[in-house]
This record gives sequence, structure tokens and C-alpha cells, in this order.
Amino acid sequence: MKILISYDGSSCAQDALKELRRAGLPEQADVLVVSVAEQWRAPAGSSGQALDVSDLADSASALKVAEDARAKLWADFPGWTIEAEGKVGSVSTQVVKSADEWGADLVVVGSHGLNAAERFVFGSISQQLVTNAHSSVRVARGNPHREDQPIRLLVGVDGSSDSNVAVDEILNRHWPEHTKVWLTTAVNSYFEEDANVREREESAKLHEEIAERMKERGLSTTSIIDNLDPKYLILRTASDMEIDCIFMGARGLSRFERTLLGSVSAAISARAHCSVEVVRRRGV
Repeated sequence: MKILISYDGSSCAQDALKELRRAGLPEQADVLVVSVAEQWRAPAGSSGQALDVSDLADSASALKVAEDARAKLWADFPGWTIEAEGKVGSVSTQVVKSADEWGADLVVVGSHGLNAAERFVFGSISQQLVTNAHSSVRVARGNPHREDQPIRLLVGVDGSSDSNVAVDEILNRHWPEHTKVWLTTAVNSYFEEDANVREREESAKLHEEIAERMKERGLSTTSIIDNLDPKYLILRTASDMEIDCIFMGARGLSRFERTLLGSVSAAISARAHCSVEVVRRRGV
């Protein structure tokens, strides 16, 4: 597995590193830590002076930050092969470019970085990566209150190829004993009653099939099927069940929303209080 980690030394970035202990990642992996120094300034503030949005001055200082992250990662993952790079430019552009050139399977980023002014002008770096990356993206949010608790995962399923990829990703990871998975499906409430019943029955059958595959991998499951908007259902369940990470396909979770790339996944990755992994096949 090839994992690229976007790291800027912020508290969110440090939390993202710690959270990887609960991501089911393999003991051996090729890892590239990328830190980016941004050499631009946001528009002038109320004082009339330009707002400096980067704490990293150049590629040398960015490399040092990346090397610090490498040392932290080796302490938790001694079997990983880890390289560090410092770059200059736009964080999202440089990370996407590096991920494409290196052939990353997964990009990891903290939920927020150091650049508050940039988030105001352009939106968060994590959201830009969720939208623009061609690989899977994990928006990592640490939860120190659950570090000693069994891992809880949630995956949104609807039988589409996109949600199937998310299910497969969970099955391919290495989870500790007592890991539990919530399977969630939002049924379209505006269907006529007969169609709604058929959709619920089809969803229940799908959940049973997935639950059997999960059981073979030592994972217990809970099934949730409801007449709710998929974004609301996933976010509410994640909050109520204290989920550690939401897994979902990149193209949405209903047949009406799949045409809007990232419509559901981007919204959930921005609003969830836990980590979110948006799963893509390479090149999709």
C-alpha cells in the first residue's frame, strides 16, 4: 500500500498521525510525507496589511517539518518505509500532483491546517483534496477519548459500484478484535409505498450479504435502513454511535445524487466530527 500524508505540523496534522493507529493499515507500507511551504499572501485585512497565511518559509523548513512527522510515524509503524519531502506552492495542488506522480493509494490529511486565511478564501485544504484527488482521501480527526476503546466504523451502502469499493476497502484492512461496523442505507422517502417497501427489502438483503462477508473477517455489524437524507442519516448515526471513521464511495449514496461527483462525500467529510475516508479506485 502506498500512503501519502500531507503534514504541516499543526495540532490537527499531529492528531491525524495518531489517528492512523486506528485506521486498520498494514504493518508494511510505502509512505511519503509531504509538507508544503506556501509563498503567497491573502488580501489585506482591516489593518491594511497583507495576511501571511504560511508558517513555513521555504522548502528547507517544509522538509524539516516532514522529517519530524517521519520520526513520529516510525515510532508507531516501524515496518513502514517512509520518505519525507518539502515543497513550495499551493498545498492542495502540490499534494495532488505528488499523489499522482507517486501513484498513491491513499492520501491522509488533517481536518484543518495552519492556514486560516486560506480556508476563508479558498475553503479547507482537506475539502480541496477530497474533491480533486484521484486517489482515496482520509480526512483524519483524532479522538483521544476513544483510543482505548474498540474501533467503530460506518459505511454507507446502496449497491452501487462506488459503495462496493468502500465496503471492499474495510474488508481489506487489518482490524483488531471487537471492531464493529454500522451498515447504513438511506431509502428514498418520496417513493410510493410499494416501491419503498421493495427498496427496503433489497437493502436488507444487501446488508445481510455484506454482514456475512464482514463476519468472515471477524467484524460484527449493525444494520440501519431509514427514510432519511443520506447525509443526515450518516452524520446522525456517526454522532450517536461515536463512530471512529466513516467510509464511503466518492460519488454519493443515492441513484439521484451519483451524477453530482462528491455531493454527499464532500458534505460529510466537511461536517463529520470523526474521521472520514472517501474511497476511490485509482484514476476515477
